Amino acid sequence: SFQLHLSAKELRRRVTNLLQALKEDYGFYRQGCLAEDMKNEGDCTQAATEMVGRIACKPEEDRLSDDCMYAELRRCGRGCASNRFFEYARFHGPLALFETRHNRKAVMGQCEEFSRAGYALLASLGYEARYVLDFTDHVWV
Repeated sequence: SFQLHLSAKELRRRVTNLLQALKEDYGFYRQGCLAEDMKNEGDCTQAATEMVGRIACKPEEDRLSDDCMYAELRRCGRGCASNRFFEYARFHGPLALFETRHNRKAVMGQCEEFSRAGYALLASLGYEARYVLDFTDHVWV
C-alpha cells in the first residue's frame, strides 16, 4: 500500500528508481527491423524500416486486456533482413506492454507506450498520477 509517512524526497527517489528500472529493462522502439525470421542475420533492431500501412491486430494480440489499437505493417530496409515484413502491434494495455519483454525482444514501444506503462506502475502502487497527451506528438506521466 501507499506509504504517506514518507518524505517527498523519499517518494521522488522511489519513483525515479522505478522509472529507471523500466527504462533499463525495456527498449524504446526506433522503427528498427523486428522481423522474426532473421535467426542468422544478427541484431537488426537498428536497421531502418518503412511503415507500409496499418492493419488489424492479430487475434492472439487482441485480447481485451491487451487493448491493441492497431498494428503497423512494416518492411525492413536495405541490409539486414532486406524486404522482410513484420507487424508491430500498438498496445495500450499495461499487461501487454510488460509482456513485450518476452514476446518482442523487450522492445516496449515509443513515448505513448512507455507513458502508459509508467502510469500503470505508479497508479497500481498508489501514487497520484496523470496521463497527459500533447497532440504535437508527445505524452507525459
